Amino acid sequence: MAHIPLKENIKTHMKTLRILLSLASIILSIPAQAHEFWIDAAPYAFPPNSSVTAELRNGQMFSGMKLPYLPNTTARFELHHAGETFTYSGRIGDFPAFQSDGFADGLVTVVHETRPSTITYTTLEKFRSFVQEKGRPDILDQHRDRGLSVETFKEDYTRHAKALIAVGSGAGEDVTFGLKTEFTAITNPYDKQFTGRMTVELRLDGALQVQAVVTVFDKNDQGDVTRSQVRTNDDGQVHIDLSPGHQYLLDSVAFAPAPDGSEAVWETYWAALTFAAPE
Repeated sequence: MAHIPLKENIKTHMKTLRILLSLASIILSIPAQAHEFWIDAAPYAFPPNSSVTAELRNGQMFSGMKLPYLPNTTARFELHHAGETFTYSGRIGDFPAFQSDGFADGLVTVVHETRPSTITYTTLEKFRSFVQEKGRPDILDQHRDRGLSVETFKEDYTRHAKALIAVGSGAGEDVTFGLKTEFTAITNPYDKQFTGRMTVELRLDGALQVQAVVTVFDKNDQGDVTRSQVRTNDDGQVHIDLSPGHQYLLDSVAFAPAPDGSEAVWETYWAALTFAAPE
C-alpha cells in the first residue's frame, strides 16, 4: 500500500471540509419559502443502550437533502433525556449530524437551531407564493402597507427544529427549550396510554400562539406524504389524530418586520417538530 505523506493527508482533509462547508452554505441559502428544515430520526424508536442517530434535512414534502454537522451554521444543538438537558457537539462534517452511543430507556428530545441566513427576493411573486403556502396572505398586505420594494428585497430567517425519539418504552415528557419559536408536545405519542390524538403547543418568544397556521406532513409506511394545515386554538394548541406506523413533521413560520438598520425587511422564524406514531 502506497504511503500518503501526512502533509498531503491534511491538505486532502481540508479540501473535503471546504467542499462540505460550501455545499452546506449553498443548501442553506436555497430559497426559504420552498423548503422545510427538520430533524429526521427515522424510525424514531431505538433499543436502550444502542446507537441513536438523526439527520438534519432540508427539502419539501417531508423529503430532502441531508446536511452534515457544521458548528458554524449551528446556534444550538441540545438534547433532553431523563430530566436533564445536554449540549451536543459532533465532529465537523459528520453524517448523520447527530450520533450517540445510546441512552437508557425513556423519551429523548433533540433540538437544533440554526444561525440566521438571508434570502433575496427578485420578484414579489416568489414572496407571494411563500406567504400563501404558509397560510399568511396577510403578510403581503403588510408588505404593501409598509411601502416596501416589490422587486428586490431581503428576508432573514432562522430554523428551530425538534424531534421526539423513543428509546425503549419512550416514556417521559417533552420540555420547552426556550427557542425563539418552538413546538412542545403535550402528549407523548410513545406512551403506553397514548390514545392516538396528539396535542402540541406552539410558542413564539415564550408566548402561546393563537390561531397560528401549522402545516402537517404525514408520511405513511410506503413513503407517501400528505400535507394539510390546521390552526392553533385559543390555548395555542393543535390536536392531530395520528395513524399507527406513520411519521409526522409539523411546521409553522412566524413573520416579523426586520429591525431598523437591517438590510432585510422581514424576519421569519421556522418551528419544526418530528415524531412517529408506533404501530
